[in-house]
Amino acid sequence: MFDRKKLYELPLKRDYVSGWGFVEAVRELFQNAIDGGKWDWKLNRSPHPNGTTEGYYTLTISSPNIRLPASCLVLGETSKRGDSGKIGAFGEGFKLALLVLCRLGVSIKMLNDDKLWTPCFTQSEQFDTEIFAVREERIIEHALKGLEYIIEGITEDQKEALESSFLFMRQAVPQQIGTSKGQIFQEEQPALYVGGLFVCATKLKFSYDMKPGRLTLDRDRQTVADFDLQWLTKDMWVETARWGEIAQLIADECPDVAYVHYSCPEMLQAAVYKQFLENNPGGIMARSMEEMQSMVKRGMEKVVYVGGAYGSIVCTAQPPEIQTKLTQTPPSDALRAWLSANRQYMRTPAIVAMKELITQSLNWKG
Repeated sequence: MFDRKKLYELPLKRDYVSGWGFVEAVRELFQNAIDGGKWDWKLNRSPHPNGTTEGYYTLTISSPNIRLPASCLVLGETSKRGDSGKIGAFGEGFKLALLVLCRLGVSIKMLNDDKLWTPCFTQSEQFDTEIFAVREERIIEHALKGLEYIIEGITEDQKEALESSFLFMRQAVPQQIGTSKGQIFQEEQPALYVGGLFVCATKLKFSYDMKPGRLTLDRDRQTVADFDLQWLTKDMWVETARWGEIAQLIADECPDVAYVHYSCPEMLQAAVYKQFLENNPGGIMARSMEEMQSMVKRGMEKVVYVGGAYGSIVCTAQPPEIQTKLTQTPPSDALRAWLSANRQYMRTPAIVAMKELITQSLNWKG
């Protein structure tokens, strides 16, 4: 049944990527399957490899159209580098996943077309130390059946950890808002997912499941730049065209739409301005604190100043007559400018009179 046994030695120590645990390792296997195209998974209750029957599960991740060559065991070897539609691109993920699962004592094997790959640790004669390795055996029965990762002996706690980290494993999926870039939904702890795989918790209001290739992730797929994420989330919200809801998010200073004023559609501007008038009937939004103080001195009432996206959008959306008021030069400033330009032609009594007029103009209305 089995023949032509081989052992591929990978020069990796047992404690490499020591920060990775069970979930991080399984995530890499899911990611490889997602990147490969057609794939499937199943989680069934089954006996533990040691014979215990209660409370254990077997996870199988299948990619029927995939066959991995031995060269893919070389660190850095990947067919995905430069492919923006893939989650992984470093040529390390599934090798490190096998190492971590082996280190944790988890029973993991790969059926790779007509070969069985089993990770292990071995004492290397070449390196004179213990290193990670993959044992290969021929298994004819699986020929032409693609690739399968089989993880046995999964505990109830590990099962729950997987279900909380991978959206497609949850029995109850949150209601989602779909966009071309991914999904928007709410959960108790807002988080970022890519292709259904948990990346990290966030400080946003909503959770997001991005399509692969929309964000640049680090090697461990656990962090993303805040600016890049928030730029993408504001684009996703604009695409939904839920103008009233987005207007409220902007008013609430929701970080998910913090940069929306840089590319704000007219429909959204109108919704934000409508909400502003509902909360501030007859109000005028100043563009700065100094402008607000100047407008109040000129006798203008119901002047409001709010910074950030909300204030910027309201200022842009205000009608022309209000824009004119905002740009009008206060009478006192106009008189001062006139006095400065004509002072040399004036006698002292006229200069004194003009200064008195400038003082009076500070109280003029309109």
